Amino acid sequence: MAGEENKDELEIFVDRLIEESPLSDLDEDSKFEARKDLREKVEEHIHAALLAATPPEKIEELSTLLSEGDGNNVQQFLQRAIPDITEVTAQALINFRMSYLGY
Repeated sequence: MAGEENKDELEIFVDRLIEESPLSDLDEDSKFEARKDLREKVEEHIHAALLAATPPEKIEELSTLLSEGDGNNVQQFLQRAIPDITEVTAQALINFRMSYLGY
């Protein structure tokens, strides 16, 4: 897609979802709103998957880090706590896509 070099991976994922769905027929203003809402839902889905994959004994530490609000520390913690974080995230995206598009 043109212009993707300045987008992050989630933006590209959301744009592709919109293009594969009935939302592709919306006007640009409506697509902008749909894109924003859809990205929030995708992020929530990923967060839920990462939380579910976090070992139970690490949940309290994760909760503390989340309350501190430092995204970098949370990201580093999750990468250490979830050895297969890339696979967990990829599967969350696949599951979201299948659910969203009705596959």
